[in-house]
Parts: sequence; C-alpha cells; structure tokens
Amino acid sequence: MAHFPIPRLQYEDLQSQIVPILTVHWSRGELRIDSFEGTGFFPAPKVFVTCWHCVAQPLGYVAMVRIPGSERYHPWPLLDITRHPNGCDLAIASVALTHTRPFVLSNADSEVLAGTEVWSYGYPLSSVLAGTDGENVLHWGGRYLQGYITQAFRHEHRGYGMTMAYELDMPAPAGLSGAPLLRRDTREIIGVVYGMTTWH
Repeated sequence: MAHFPIPRLQYEDLQSQIVPILTVHWSRGELRIDSFEGTGFFPAPKVFVTCWHCVAQPLGYVAMVRIPGSERYHPWPLLDITRHPNGCDLAIASVALTHTRPFVLSNADSEVLAGTEVWSYGYPLSSVLAGTDGENVLHWGGRYLQGYITQAFRHEHRGYGMTMAYELDMPAPAGLSGAPLLRRDTREIIGVVYGMTTWH
C-alpha cells in the first residue's frame, strides 16, 4: 500500500489551492468556457501566481477553484494581471478569494542543490472540447508529480531573457505551466514550472 506523500495538505485541498486557468465569456446569463490556458496557485489569500505566457492576452481569465468539502467549482476572475517587472515568464494577479491556506515561500538565500526532492501538482494534458449541446466542455484532471532537481543553472528563456532555473527529472507536459514547485513533503515553494525547466 502506498502512502500519499503530501503531509499537511489534503488531496481535496489541492484543487482549491492549485487550480486551472480558463478563458470564459458570458452568454445568456451563463458562464461559457472558451479555452484552458494552464495552471496557477494561491501563495497567499487574494494573490494568484502563474506564468505570464498563460495570461498574456487581453482575455477574460478565471481561476476555477474547487469549493472545499464539495465536488463543485467556482470561477474567480483574475484581476490586475501584471507581468514580473524583470520581464521573466511570471505573472501575478489579484483574486477576491480569502479562504486559501498560505504556502511558504522559500528564502531567497536558501540554496537548493541537485538531488533535492520536489513535487508539483497541476493540470497537464487538459483540453476543451465541443459538447453534444454545442457548448465547450473542459476535460481535466489534476495530476501529482514528484521527482528531484538535476541541476540549477542560468537559462536563456526565449522571449523572456535570462533567468535562474532548475532542471527537473520529472515530465512537465503542456498545461503544467504556472504550477508551483515545492520541496517534497512540505508546502515550501521553491519555483514555478514554466516548461522543461523551472523558474526560481
């Protein structure tokens, strides 16, 4: 029998803390899904973090947050979306949501060495398909990933300049962009997944 390796963070909590980003519009008084854009998370109440490339277009973005203790989800608009001032592939937005449990941000001076075990959670391989009634349907499923850092290095990220990054031994399929990278068995965020490498 396997032990689920995320202490102090129940599985049900993940989908209210680390969430998919959708673009939406209103039609006849109902919210309609246009597209799936990636993953984001709440490092603190009312604060949302993701990759800039997930929210760079002037569209109606929402964070689809699971209502704790239920199977229902609530769309929270991403407001005041701002790119990181140094031009890297990182964005922050405000969300009128206060019930999230804060993560712990890693100390900028703490060294993360090759071999450090890490985990992430996000929504890779999600897609939006046309439903039988003509409305779009989101096919998604949160996925837990675990691995370790193989190296830390300076990465020339095309279109975003030079950034410090981690190379990971675990896959980072499309849709995982914007997910937090955390030390194994903790809530300590040490980076944000943006591709085959991770910004930190």
